[in-house]
Amino acid sequence: MKKLVPVILLALFSIDTKSQSIPNPGFEDWTAGPGYDDPNGWGTINSLVASILPNGTAIKTTNSNEVHGGLTALKLLTKNISQYVAPGICATGTINTDGTISGGIAYNQRPISLSGWFMYTPVNGDTASVEVTLSKWNGTQRETIGHTIIEFTQTNSSYEEFVDSIEYISTENPDTAVLVLISSAGANGFEGSTLFLDDLAFDFDNTGIEDHINKVKVGLGPNPAENTIHIINLKTEATLTIFDVTGRKVETYQVNEVKQDVNVTNLINGTYFYRIFDRNETTITTGKLLIKR
Repeated sequence: MKKLVPVILLALFSIDTKSQSIPNPGFEDWTAGPGYDDPNGWGTINSLVASILPNGTAIKTTNSNEVHGGLTALKLLTKNISQYVAPGICATGTINTDGTISGGIAYNQRPISLSGWFMYTPVNGDTASVEVTLSKWNGTQRETIGHTIIEFTQTNSSYEEFVDSIEYISTENPDTAVLVLISSAGANGFEGSTLFLDDLAFDFDNTGIEDHINKVKVGLGPNPAENTIHIINLKTEATLTIFDVTGRKVETYQVNEVKQDVNVTNLINGTYFYRIFDRNETTITTGKLLIKR
């Protein structure tokens, strides 16, 4: 998946840690615009596309079978504008026309993980994701402190909890958090892919986290990929097999919970299908992979 790379333009913050949290985490509060609603505390592209795409792509839903907790939830729906794909997208910042994110929320804590509840209906092997980047301005540039990305590749027609630990690459505390929620593989997504999200939270207690993490779907990314792909949430030894569109096996890779990066420079541009299976040849997941350079 082509990731949105956060471009943080905020200066240093003076932060009251008692007030910090994910804004509007249950998506209960919305502000009405001309032809659309926006979730309070989140940026969307609704104001840019609502005149062409009614309700935009980040939609308030109150249907009881589409809400996990409270009265409302977030529905991210991928739509088409002429020849272009408009994914359902929300971010804790401003979504720029070039796909970058500016801003974020003031945040200086170090949560163990991000959790929430989701339903997903992908079209043509599409990929949705929830991404968190914790960063800090070091005086000359913005430094990444911690990061995680949870990718959804399979149909989930009822709410399921997701949780993924945040990987820290610095001992510093962050000053900014950016969350990006998206229903498709960016501009390479497919119309109709739909992601529902509700009740997001940063977690500080690791009790039971492994049980939750094991429920997260295994997938791969980025998708489309250029030269390297990463297996997401794999907790065992496995085999990744790549097939072309005719079903011919073209490559096989051995992966595990440590070795999860795969070099795919030998694959030419095009569409492939993949299967990940364990040592007993039980299929863990399947999907579509796009190579695009």
